[in-house]
Amino acid sequence: MDANKIPTGTYSDGDDLDTWIDVSGNGLDLTQPTSTLTPEYKTGVLNGYPVVRFNKTNADFGRMRRLNVASFPTTAITTFIVNQNVGESNDALMSYASTANQNNFLLFGSSNLNFYRNTNVATGVAANDGAWHIIDANWRSSDGDTRLWLDGTQRFSTTFQTGTSMTANGCLAIAGEQDGIDASYDATQAHLGDFAEILVYNISLNQAQRIIVANYLAAKYNIAMAGNDYFAYEGTHSFNVAGIGRETATATHSSAMSDNILQISNPSGLNVDQEYLIFGHDNADIATSWTTTEVPAGGSIQRLAREWRFSEINGDVGTVDLLIDVSTFPVLPVGLTKYAIMIDADGDFTSGATVYEVGLVAGNQFDLTGINIADGDFVAIAAIDPEIEFTLDKSNGFEPNNATISIELNYIPRADVTVDFTTSDGSAIVAQPDYTGAVASTATILAGNNTGTFTVTIIDDAVVESDENFTITLSNPGSGVALGAQTTHTYTINDDDNARKIQFVLASSSGAESVSPVTVNVSMNTTSATDVTVDYTVTGGTATSGAGNDYVLAAGTVTIIGGSGLTTGSFSFTVNDDAIFELGETIIINLSNPQGCNLDMTGFIQHTYTINDNDTPPVIQFTSATGSGSESASPASIAVSTNVVSQAPASATYTVANGSAISGSDFTFTSGTVSIAAGLTSTTLLATIINDGTEELPENFTVTLSAPINATLGANVVHTFTILDDDTFGFEGPGGIGNSTNNKLWVRADAEVYNDAGTTLATTTQSVEEWHDQSGNNHDLSQPNASFKPIYVENVVNSKPVMRFNVANNRIRRLAFNDFPTSSISTYSVANTSQTGDAHVSYATAADNNHYLLFNSSNQTTYIAGSNA
Repeated sequence: MDANKIPTGTYSDGDDLDTWIDVSGNGLDLTQPTSTLTPEYKTGVLNGYPVVRFNKTNADFGRMRRLNVASFPTTAITTFIVNQNVGESNDALMSYASTANQNNFLLFGSSNLNFYRNTNVATGVAANDGAWHIIDANWRSSDGDTRLWLDGTQRFSTTFQTGTSMTANGCLAIAGEQDGIDASYDATQAHLGDFAEILVYNISLNQAQRIIVANYLAAKYNIAMAGNDYFAYEGTHSFNVAGIGRETATATHSSAMSDNILQISNPSGLNVDQEYLIFGHDNADIATSWTTTEVPAGGSIQRLAREWRFSEINGDVGTVDLLIDVSTFPVLPVGLTKYAIMIDADGDFTSGATVYEVGLVAGNQFDLTGINIADGDFVAIAAIDPEIEFTLDKSNGFEPNNATISIELNYIPRADVTVDFTTSDGSAIVAQPDYTGAVASTATILAGNNTGTFTVTIIDDAVVESDENFTITLSNPGSGVALGAQTTHTYTINDDDNARKIQFVLASSSGAESVSPVTVNVSMNTTSATDVTVDYTVTGGTATSGAGNDYVLAAGTVTIIGGSGLTTGSFSFTVNDDAIFELGETIIINLSNPQGCNLDMTGFIQHTYTINDNDTPPVIQFTSATGSGSESASPASIAVSTNVVSQAPASATYTVANGSAISGSDFTFTSGTVSIAAGLTSTTLLATIINDGTEELPENFTVTLSAPINATLGANVVHTFTILDDDTFGFEGPGGIGNSTNNKLWVRADAEVYNDAGTTLATTTQSVEEWHDQSGNNHDLSQPNASFKPIYVENVVNSKPVMRFNVANNRIRRLAFNDFPTSSISTYSVANTSQTGDAHVSYATAADNNHYLLFNSSNQTTYIAGSNA
């Protein structure tokens, strides 16, 4: 059930909601035909999404239900509920009643969430603080495994009702507790609160699957996760989040589809625990039209506006297969014949995007296999007009070397693509001979590549001559492929026979970024009576050109004046002195097109200039010197940060050491290297915390930073993480006798007594709804029936309050007391009565309705298993 999928226009804000449609595909809509019981439809409540609000306060309160659920889970169930309420305590979130049992499955008590499967178990987990929560509960019959997760973190587990089963064809109710099939609703257990989404599975999801679903819900509704938050892009790509992952070797999920459009599956490297690949989209249009915004240049590609973004956590899942379903797409644009998937690192598909052809699987489904998607990558769906062309319109080389010519496709094909080429004389002539001509030769780009090359043979002669050229023309591309814009290529044969040679004076040089301008020199081996020129062009390097970037250098020409007697020339460029720490950056410059000389192929025709940074490196340290977390919250996050943005990755070695916590028994965390990527200021180390069942004091371990690279160490080089025990500890009984292990129930009138409204009693003679257990076991006593409630009376015995039972059949009780004493028991009660035949303590089970009974104040009697004393 998804409040956002309630048909638009059917209900307005504040309208009563009589039907909540099921979007699982099973048609199990929830309804409420009685107008006095309907919830309200409220728009724009949670991260812009609507909710279903149960706020009726009449005698029966509100609820929705589904009768005759023929496919209700029988031997396993997992539920997710996105809910918000304030102070609810004995409320029913979900109730399922069948002919076998009026409480066949019940999730209730927002102040202490309880499972009820013909009997009860309390989790001790509260979700009634007014915040939105993701409540995730599961049970399975095979081994009784029962767990409760809250906001992505497991908070409770037990073994419960092993070997039993639920009965189908019953009634599922939301926000109401039924004691019959859609009947005998208990008003005291009605729920007042908001629901955004409800999921019910008929299987017990494994831990990886539960974490992925929690990430989907958290991203959608902007709910903070207490742990296992593995999707980093909910701010921009929060729609239909899905994913694959591995929590352990036996808890994996390897196939997921987002929005019934994009699926990933078949990971090749899902072999590390807590490893996930999770993705969501930006909800841009996908059904109306194709767009030319942010597509590779050339006009032969269009795309759908929607983008998905991927988070890859704790390793590399390897390659994956992608599948798209095109059934909801607009028709392909005129002239565009193939579907494709584009993958890009920065989200701007104009440049840097890799375009993959997809292949028809069947019907409307197309696939792409064996693709590696990196953390942060963007994916879009494209339509292409397949084109092949020359990579460049011209190139050159010296006549001892054959001409290697590059061709390219505008996509990566699934099968080999061929194209014919022919040559035509220019100033270079086949008959001289300068080169070997080609007539309708064929070049091939292999499947899985978008570039290829072919060779034209160059004839070496001993004649000093000018550079000569010829042209190459493409034709007759393979089936389904057209020629692109660049169908001709001019190749220039550089003469190598001139004895006058020119080169760079040095192969490399360097300088601080504060040094500007920089001069680069070229030289000849002899003087010349006529002008000699050579072109220079930047052909590569890691530095960025342009105003405001690392340097400014346009292509140009060096001229050495004829008759001057000079053999050297030079050109200069400027370097920008910025304030950002970065690694040394390079500029690669090549010489070409010599006139009046040849390039010295045995010398330096390429020069590399390195700009050395002169800025202070960032400080790397732990964001905080200390941290803590419950042993039930794993993994634990330890933040490492730098003080400024750097353009170089900053890293340091970290060493893990035991404190009072011991590696392998309390936590698992291996020493290693932490790195903060260029452009970022923080990262997170993850330590696996082992949740044991031992009562213990807080324990800690330390992590120490050393050996920084591209950084200096800050003040917080040691982080102490404290593991907070979640097992009951330190509860001592009266007089310091016993603790929660053997003191199973301890109620006192001077501690935690609550009235009907769920607030602590502070005045005399109020009726009592709950009497809270102080033993540490959460075995609270309660009485929802107003006719049977005791009252709280102040200042009765030694200035202390008491619980007064003064009406017929009054009592307070604890249901499903799953760890009641079995082989020995001691009870203490402080009481004042003149009664005869009365019961102080009564314990009944399926085996015996008087399994243990302490009664008769006039002659105190114990009754155990059929015998009085």
